[in-house]
Amino acid sequence: MWYMVSKVQAEQAAWDFMKEERNFDLVAVNSAFTLGPVLPSSLCEKILQFLDGTTKVCPYFMFAFVHLNDFAFAQILVYKTPSAQGRYCLAEKAIHAMEVMDLLRTIAPECPIPDIWEYIRVMSNHTQPFYHYSQPVL
Repeated sequence: MWYMVSKVQAEQAAWDFMKEERNFDLVAVNSAFTLGPVLPSSLCEKILQFLDGTTKVCPYFMFAFVHLNDFAFAQILVYKTPSAQGRYCLAEKAIHAMEVMDLLRTIAPECPIPDIWEYIRVMSNHTQPFYHYSQPVL
């Protein structure tokens, strides 16, 4: 959650900075969770934790994502389009974390991928705090 808060605060600071008279324009391009090739080639730490069994419970949430190539293309397009202004939010699709777990089970059936029933069991025993946030709070 703190990562998302920091992104909101960073963008707000940029818009506050622009309230003073500036000789350039600001356009914000915000991406959802960005997926794509990384340098050096490695697995996302969170995904690795699902594969190696470190994370025992499937998270119960939806998340949006966008491919790195689409994000890069949007950055270039905004730069080359003089009429671009304001903010743009990029997301190709929103999926439930359970869909990600199902995909990981297909790719790596030998790995101990958690399922939604374990989440429900844990939550029904109240052994793990549940956090929820909304955009107005941020």
